[in-house]
Order: sequence, then structure tokens, then C-alpha cells
Amino acid sequence: MQQVTGRKMRLLLAKWTKKFYQGGAIGLLSGVLTQSMSALSFVVAGMVAAGMVTVRQALPVIFWGNAGCGLLVFIAFLDIRVLTLFILGISGICLSFERPQHYKRTVQVLFGLALLFYGLNIVQTSAASFAQEAWFKTLLNYAAYSHLLAFFLGIILSVISQSSAAISILAISMTSAGIFTIEQTMMIIYGANMGSSVLTYLLSAKLRGTPRQLVMSQVLFNIVAVSVLVALFYLEIAGGIPLVKAFVTGLSDNPERQLSCIYLFLNFTGAITLSFFIDRFAGLLERFWPATQVEEWARLAYLQSNMLHDGESALSLMALEHARLIKRFPLYMECVRGAGETAQPELRQSLHQSFLAVSRELESFEEELLKTDLPYEASETLMKLSSRLKMTAGLDYLLHTLSELMVQGSTSADGKKYFHPILESMDFLLLTLSDAVNEDGKDDAQILLQLTHDRSRIMQKMRKNFLATEERMSPDDRMIFLQVTSLFERAVWIIHQLAQELAGDYLSEVRDEK
Repeated sequence: MQQVTGRKMRLLLAKWTKKFYQGGAIGLLSGVLTQSMSALSFVVAGMVAAGMVTVRQALPVIFWGNAGCGLLVFIAFLDIRVLTLFILGISGICLSFERPQHYKRTVQVLFGLALLFYGLNIVQTSAASFAQEAWFKTLLNYAAYSHLLAFFLGIILSVISQSSAAISILAISMTSAGIFTIEQTMMIIYGANMGSSVLTYLLSAKLRGTPRQLVMSQVLFNIVAVSVLVALFYLEIAGGIPLVKAFVTGLSDNPERQLSCIYLFLNFTGAITLSFFIDRFAGLLERFWPATQVEEWARLAYLQSNMLHDGESALSLMALEHARLIKRFPLYMECVRGAGETAQPELRQSLHQSFLAVSRELESFEEELLKTDLPYEASETLMKLSSRLKMTAGLDYLLHTLSELMVQGSTSADGKKYFHPILESMDFLLLTLSDAVNEDGKDDAQILLQLTHDRSRIMQKMRKNFLATEERMSPDDRMIFLQVTSLFERAVWIIHQLAQELAGDYLSEVRDEK
């Protein structure tokens, strides 16, 4: 998702969800269209992981997505079969002839919605015949003796079907056919929503950080809402206190309408209640499932989307983003030092992927900044920063590959001996480069220029002498050694180019001061 989603789309989605009611409206519509909060939760979690929206912006989508699923069930039991068939036929004809072209997307949406409600109507009409299955009759016999069994039946069927709305519609239709009682169906509806949380929790086992927060918000939504309504159910049944059942039976004499109102009540009540505590809820999620270090790395720390109007300030912040990327480079060498630890390969890959994510953002920002009316000096600075980002990207690729090869070659005692000098040399150069990008890094930039000045002959001589004297080196180690020294040489060349640019920046600052 990160690769297929452009900056403009992310800004548009961020704008749509900036206000609570807009995010809620998107969630309401998404709940109707997806029919499954498990699916919607993972879609929104992917958007958060891609940096399209924040957790705080995405929570209204999750809350009101549940309300959308509730609205779907309610609409499914309205008498709209003729309207559904009419829209299905008209939109189908329009799609076949691809007319009108200007409203093609709208027609596709109408066709999908009509097909959705037509399918739900088929589920309703086939509910009675479905209940004749032998295995389902066995479940019904067990569920008849206990409301709690009906609750667990709802959980199991929801996990299997991956849609609490579909199971609720099926159960409500069976109630209308006299197969279930209203009390049993209420518990099946509650169980189906809880089953949705169980499925979501199981599927999210490998998620970490903010995507995990979004998925767990859906899990907690159902747990809280269902726990409250199940408690009210037993209080009403055992204590004879008129509560939810009494409320919906007073609204209509139609069992289908009564039970669809219960599903609607369950999801809308949860959405409304949690909407008042959204900040505290977001804080709770952050506390138990904090953002990972990799997520922090993969996001811009200084630049904001609203800084395009102030080009000069944006350029200064872009330079800080570049420096932030460079200061993480020494961690590649730490991955080589900890080659025996299982977490190191993950760290190496995380460093590389987070660099790519930030560099894509910076490239997009550069393109948009070029479209603005920048002064000549600012445009020249932007070109320098763009060139520096390309060199930094090349250095990141070399360090990622270099560290991977050095880990492979350091598995033996001899390998560690061969690669240790290269490791320490590169580590020292990267640490010096990290110091050179600081505001007071003038001296470090000069030192770096001297350290990296034309080392190609030295590297060639070292390779020749080393391979001639180390006869014990295996063919594989020799090949890795040649690759490592070649990558090392190329990395040193890029570091030298960066040092030249940094030293040039310091000289420009001195001239400007004079």
C-alpha cells in the first residue's frame, strides 16, 4: 500500500478524516459496503501503516464502520426488493454499454450495492431450507437449552463466515420462520459480533505498533458493547426489568424489525458512546500497543504537508530530514557486529525499508515544492538537496548490501578476521559523517574529506596482497571478500561526495556572513 499510494491521495484522505464527522461518514459508508468489520479494520490498519492517516483520525472510521454494518442489517429487512432489482437492472445495462462515461464510477457503486442487497435477500429466503441441514439441526437442539450456547453458536458461525452481519441476517430470518426465539436470536447477534472480534484478534497476531492499535480498537469496540448488552440481557431475563428487549418490542410487532433494531442499537450505541471518549481511547491504545521504532523511522519528523507555502523554511526542514537519515547509517554496522542475534536481520531490513519510505516522501515533497514560485537561491538549494538525497539513497543501498554480505562472511572465525578491519573503518567513516551533518560539523566534514580522498589504489593493493597471502580463505569467502571491498570502495566514494557538499555548504555560510 505504501508503494501504490501517492502523496496526493494520502493528503486527500487525511483531509477527509481531519474532522470527526467526515471520518464517521466515511466509516458509515465503508461499513455498509464491506459488510465485515474484520476486513475494514485491516484496510484501515494498512492505511495507518502507510502513513495515510493517523490513529486518531482513523478511529471514527472504525467506530462508525460498525454503525454502517448495523445500518446494513436494518435496511436488509426493509421491503426494497423491487427497488433493488430495478437498480440492479439499470446499472447492469449501463455497465454493459459503458454509458454514461462520466458517471461510470457512480454506476459501479450502485451496481455493487444492488447486488449486495439482492444477495442478502437470497440469504433471507433460503434461511428456512438451510435449517433443515442435519448438522445445523444438532446445533439448534443444543442451543435450545441455553442462551449461552446460542451466544457461542453466534461466535463460531461469525468466525467461519467472517461476517457478523451475514450471520445476524440469517438468524433473524430463521426467527421469522419460527426456528429461533427472540431471546436466542438476541444472543446469536451478540455472539456474532463477539466472533468478529475473535477473528480480528487472531488475524492480527503478527501486527505491531499503530496497525495493531487500529485492529485492537475494533476488538475492544465489540467486547465493550457486547459485554454491556449481554449483562443487560440477563438482567432483563432473570430480573424481569424491562430493558433492551422491551424497548425493541415496543417499537414494532414485526420480529424481523425488532431484531434488526437490536443489531442497529448494539453498533450505534457503541459508536456514539466511544465517540465522546475518543482521545482517551486513543491514549489507551497507544499505552498498550505503542508505535514501533521502525514506524517512527519511516515517518517525517520535521516536514508537514502544510509547509509548501513557506519554501525557505521547508528547505531547512528538508535538510534536517536528510541529516536524520544519515545519522541512522552507523546502525548498519551494528547489525554486522550482532550477526549472531536473531533480531539483527530484521533491524537491517527495517533500516532499509524505513529509509525508502522517508525518501519517497521527500521526493514527493520536492516535486510539489518545484511547482511553487521559489526564488532563484531557494531553487538552487532545492536542487542541491535533491542531489544529496539521491547520493544518500545510493549510500543506503550500498550499506544495506554491504552489511548483508559481511554478515554472511562473518559466520566463521576466519571470516570475522577478514572483515573486522573493513567493519571498523566503515563504522568510523559513518560516525564521522553523522557528526558532519550537524550545525557545528565543519571540522568533521574536513576530516572526512581527507579520510576518503582517492582510496581506490589503496583498496586495489589491499585486495591483491590479501588474497595472495590468505590461502586458507575458501572460494565463497574470497568471492564475498571481493564483493565487500568493491562495495566498500563505492560507499567511500559517495561519502567523499557528501563530505564535499557539506564542506561547500559551510563555506557558503561563511561567505554569506561576510
